[in-house]
Amino acid sequence: MTNEKFGNGAGQLLAVKAENGVLSISIGVALMAWAVQNAPEWPQEFFITDLRDFSREMVWQLQRESEDGTTPVHRMLDHAANEVLEQGGDGVDEGDVETGLALAKPYLDAPVGDTDPAPAAAAEHSWFSKAALDVTAERRRQIEAEGWGNVHDDGHTNFELSKAAVAYAQRAAMTHDVRILEEERNHVPSMWPWSRTWWKPKDRRADLVRAAALLIAEIERLDRAEASS
Repeated sequence: MTNEKFGNGAGQLLAVKAENGVLSISIGVALMAWAVQNAPEWPQEFFITDLRDFSREMVWQLQRESEDGTTPVHRMLDHAANEVLEQGGDGVDEGDVETGLALAKPYLDAPVGDTDPAPAAAAEHSWFSKAALDVTAERRRQIEAEGWGNVHDDGHTNFELSKAAVAYAQRAAMTHDVRILEEERNHVPSMWPWSRTWWKPKDRRADLVRAAALLIAEIERLDRAEASS
């Protein structure tokens, strides 16, 4: 059993606060260990032997993604947000959710801690641009709305996801006149791996968003295949 020395922060009380645009949740590792071992769910025949190792394992578990891409922290925040709605809390109102998304997006587009004085160059370094958020949202829609999760994707071993991505990307790269002609002819690309009914092109940007989301799905499929081999 390890009795490693920590600073005074190890006994810090649970604190939840929102300051300077950041919501933070913190608790001392010693208090956390004390609390979890006193919880009714904790089996009495087990005990924590190393605070540092246990806290690292807790961090890993809190960040571990389930099949739908969410973590325990995501689900905790979703639950708390729903409670705010249920209790009629401040800062929310009825209306179009797109209005609320538009309120948050400018902050997500702004680079954090970037000292580059050139605004255009600094914006390029944002990992949470509107484009990135839209691709993530599309990937989530594919999973939750269409039901195309890991089990579905793992069955496409002939790179159908990549082919579908290429089909949408190629359409986005067409000139305006060619796109119009393709629509009039109801043309489906030869690269498209599935039936005609699933070919649903939109505008140029939307097609690129779908292509990027499909490529992410393909990369995730390859990662799972490699991990299981």
